[in-house]
Amino acid sequence: MDDFKIINDVVEVFNNLNDKDAATFFEQGQPVNYTYQKLYRDVNLLANGLKAKQIEGERVAIFSPNHYEWIVAAFGVLRAGGMLVPIDVQTDKETLQHILSDSGVQFIFTTLDQEEQVRGLNTNGFEYRLIDDDLPDEKKEYSWKNMMSEDAQDFSKLTSDHNAILFYTSGTTGRPKGVPLTHGQIMFQVRTLRQQRL
Repeated sequence: MDDFKIINDVVEVFNNLNDKDAATFFEQGQPVNYTYQKLYRDVNLLANGLKAKQIEGERVAIFSPNHYEWIVAAFGVLRAGGMLVPIDVQTDKETLQHILSDSGVQFIFTTLDQEEQVRGLNTNGFEYRLIDDDLPDEKKEYSWKNMMSEDAQDFSKLTSDHNAILFYTSGTTGRPKGVPLTHGQIMFQVRTLRQQRL
């Protein structure tokens, strides 16, 4: 990892870890394991679809509780060259509106539980997709699965200088402010944590 320059370098490692567990989440009270092989495949399917939508350089939010689909969406956005805007699902309506407006988000991944809140704040004309596994028939057109694609895309043009994530501060001294981080800055942090064995 010491020579990794962008987050896509990390994603490529997933492919070599095959059936090792990447994540475990509790679903309906039962642990469900997701392998690196599945994660690699799902991230690439989503990244292919996002790249085909030309989201490179665009800001893409995730407004959802933490679960497997969140991880896939985050890595998919980053792999496709988008700038990830993670938003805490407990964010109040006023703060959410500020973040969406201030960041210039063009696309949002969310869940059925948050859909009404997101649609009510859509003043920028952004698109959204629902990352829920099971959706009622009338919501299936909004499923993120519709944008996943087998058509392989070229992800090689990303550099360490490309923006990766736009974090918003907690806003303790006023409105939250966006703090951008590049792929290179994030990989520097990852290398530092590895060196410290954290």
